[in-house]
Amino acid sequence: MNRWEKYVNNFVLDIELAKKRKTAAANVIKYAFKVWGMKKRNIPKSSIRYFQAQRRLFQSIHSLHQVKQQQGQLVDNCVDQIDIIALQRQTGTQTSEITEELKMMKLNILRMEKRLVTMNININNTINDMQNTLNVLLEKRSK
Repeated sequence: MNRWEKYVNNFVLDIELAKKRKTAAANVIKYAFKVWGMKKRNIPKSSIRYFQAQRRLFQSIHSLHQVKQQQGQLVDNCVDQIDIIALQRQTGTQTSEITEELKMMKLNILRMEKRLVTMNININNTINDMQNTLNVLLEKRSK
């Protein structure tokens, strides 16, 4: 089977497993409600019907776990060396792009810090000038 046939085959198998998973999940809910309803109706836990419902609940839980495992194995089987190499290249490219963006952000942050320091100095000088002016005015006023 070539690569593309493998993808199509895995896609079809994935759809089938998804259907099985939905069915198994619905069965878990159905039998859980059945067991819960029997408890609410005070049906004895030793009755045959209760045991059957409980057994079906456990079987449906088990089948749900099996389907989940099969789906996980299908994903693992789908990935081959070519995909891993392509993913590695893509990851390397993204890493270098992110590194460049990070460098640019650091430069921008340094520039912003310098501007903030300059602004802080200017604000402090302005406040000092205002205080000096107010002091001079107060001295003139008090004379």
